[in-house]
Amino acid sequence: ALFPLRDNAVLLAALAAATIVPFLSRTSEYYRAPIPTDYARPVPTRWKRVPLLPFLGRVFTRPNLLLELLLIRVGYSAYQQVRLAATGGTNAGGRTTAEHHGDQILSIERFLHIDIEHWVNHAVFKAEWLRDFFDFYYESFHFVVPLTVLAVLYARRPGDYRWARSALGFATLI
Repeated sequence: ALFPLRDNAVLLAALAAATIVPFLSRTSEYYRAPIPTDYARPVPTRWKRVPLLPFLGRVFTRPNLLLELLLIRVGYSAYQQVRLAATGGTNAGGRTTAEHHGDQILSIERFLHIDIEHWVNHAVFKAEWLRDFFDFYYESFHFVVPLTVLAVLYARRPGDYRWARSALGFATLI
């Protein structure tokens, strides 16, 4: 059974704090006269406008950290729910589907004569130190590196952070 309130108690408390408690005191001079947002100068583009999309300036300022962390938590929670629903509520059901899709991809690779993965896997499997390295790399870095890159971009290049966060989110969604 899913316990959305229990599982997300910290998230809900942070969201309540973010929406109820103002980030600026009403007596602050910035509350009365906020600093306008600085936008980057437009870069040359292929088209003068993109149909159906409003013109959005590239923002220089960094987004609110608390709301970004909430966005990550909500996004990851939604990802977990979709992943669980896609597997029929079990990990075993998802493995069967994944293996079926893997067999389809392998058949296409063999048809196109680009199936080198089998040879590479056997070469790596024979070298135990190399296999251990790649296992450690996958288990450790495939999750840590993107978050570290996002943290560095958030701190040092807030304009680039926004598109990197969106790209990573959409890639995860797909």
